[in-house]
Amino acid sequence: MRQTLALGIVLIGLAACAPAAAEQVAPIATDVPVVEPTEVPAPTAVPTEADPVSQDDADTAEQPAAEEQAATEAPVEDTGQEGAEVVVAIHRAAPAPLDSFVNDNPAFVGTTGRPQVIDFFTTWCNICNAIKADIHSLEAEYWGRVDFIYLNRELPENAAVVDRFGVQYQPEFVILDADGNKVAHLYGAPGNALREQIDALLVGR
Repeated sequence: MRQTLALGIVLIGLAACAPAAAEQVAPIATDVPVVEPTEVPAPTAVPTEADPVSQDDADTAEQPAAEEQAATEAPVEDTGQEGAEVVVAIHRAAPAPLDSFVNDNPAFVGTTGRPQVIDFFTTWCNICNAIKADIHSLEAEYWGRVDFIYLNRELPENAAVVDRFGVQYQPEFVILDADGNKVAHLYGAPGNALREQIDALLVGR
């Protein structure tokens, strides 16, 4: 009887201790989120732009080629001798205007490598003013084949050429061949005589 009572007391004690022991055990968390591993993208190369070339740099780079082409395309007068070149002087960029006088540089007399018409004039001369447009039109007609050199015979810088050809009046016209040799000398308004002299000189070249 006593053994049964003691056993019952032991069992009651164990039952009372069981809930306390259970409370001391930390519960397992079930609501903690699970972090899935994520893939880290591999680094990609970022394309870089080349340094921009300024327009000035581009022009500078192309300039030697342009100069080389211009030098290749420059016309050279044929002299009949291999490797020989003739430099033809340009005394003026364009024909003289019809309504005004032009005084050229006397240094070009006989030195341009083409036939020449030297027109000696003065600005107050009535005949010079009357034929000015006709003479300048004739120059435009023969431009590039015959050079017209206009010299005011009263200017000091033209005195040496005036004395060389013995010019005393105005207008006077001295015609030179391509070598600078005098071939004709006309006085006053030349009319068709000037054209005839020019044509004859060009045919004889």
